This record gives sequence, structure tokens and C-alpha cells, in this order.
Amino acid sequence: MSKVVIRNIICAFIVVSTIIIFVWGLLIAPFGVAPAGVLQKDDLYGINFFRFYTNLSNLFLGIASAIMLFYKRCPKWLEILYLFAATTVALTLVIVVIFLSPLQVLAGKSYLSMFERDMLFFHLINPILGFVVFGFLTNNFKLTLKHKILALIPTLVYGFVYLLNVVFLRIWKDFYSFTFGGNNAVIPIVFIVILTVVFGLASLLAYIHNRRVNGKHN
Repeated sequence: MSKVVIRNIICAFIVVSTIIIFVWGLLIAPFGVAPAGVLQKDDLYGINFFRFYTNLSNLFLGIASAIMLFYKRCPKWLEILYLFAATTVALTLVIVVIFLSPLQVLAGKSYLSMFERDMLFFHLINPILGFVVFGFLTNNFKLTLKHKILALIPTLVYGFVYLLNVVFLRIWKDFYSFTFGGNNAVIPIVFIVILTVVFGLASLLAYIHNRRVNGKHN
């Protein structure tokens, strides 16, 4: 089985799982019995499904994966786009593993509760698959420092929207607990830490990707 076929199978899986979960979150869960969570059902589903970085980053990955299905040899712009998407979902995985899951434990829940039902795909499986697709199965063009820096943009944009709605307009709950109970003084530190992690993830992805590119040209 060729690398392109394997890549397309994985991308198709990402696309299908993303479509199913978004249909469920937007159209089915708001009118049925949603699983219990930190937030009320009305805060989690319907149009509010678009509030969450997890969902938006996985939608980004799903779109990038869908586009990739149309190319046997990916153009450079698509590899750059996939770097951005793979980085955002990788951040989701890291935040869940080192921050949100421990918070669940402190709240008396299971560490693995953040990996149940649809969250298993958006918090774990799809981020890993995005990493595999970009790092090992899409290696035509070498990426540079500029691309790693540009990979910060999606998270920066979401961060400012989150800050605006949580701190200034106060129309969203702090559902990621980044203010640690309303302590706005920690926000600059949280921003710096998250952006540092994003740059580190983009650098790791680009490093693995570029090694494969170099190997093809040797």
C-alpha cells in the first residue's frame, strides 16, 4: 500500500469523524439528552459548539484533510495549512493531558473522563492522526522558521476572542479555567505559556516533516 493511499485513508477517517461529531453536536445533542459535563447542555451544544478551541481546531484539521484528498502530491500551501491545523489539534491534546484532565481529577472525576465519547476523537485520536499525516506522510517541501511563527496565528486569534468574551464582555464562562477562578492577573502568563507550547509543537512537527523531506532528497 503506497504512502499516498495510507495518507488518504487517514484523512478520510478524520473527515468522516469530524462530520459525524459536528452533526451530532450541532443538530442532534441540542434536542436530545446530552451527556453530563462541567457546563450545562445548552452551553455545550448547538451554535455554542463553535465556542470551543477543541471543536474549531478539529474542524480546521478536517477541512485541511478534506482538501488533501484531492491531491496526490500536496502543493506547498497545503503542507503549510496542514502544519497550522496539526499544530492546533496537537495543542488540544497537550492541554487536555497536562491541564484539563488533572482538573477533572481535582473535581473528583476520572482522569480519562476527557477522553470519553466524541472527546476520544477530538482530544486524542484525531490529533495523533494529524501528527502522523503531517510528520510522516506529507513530505514534499521543507518548512522554515517563518512557517512555525505563522502557525501561532490561529491560536492567537482564538485567544483574543476568548479573552474578549470571558474577561471583558463576560458572556462566556471560563470553560477552560485559564483565569483560575477569575484571577485576570494570570492571563498574560497563560498567553505566553500557551504560545510557547504552540511554537514548540509547530517546531517539532516541522522538524519531523523536514527530516523526511531531506531523506527523500538524499
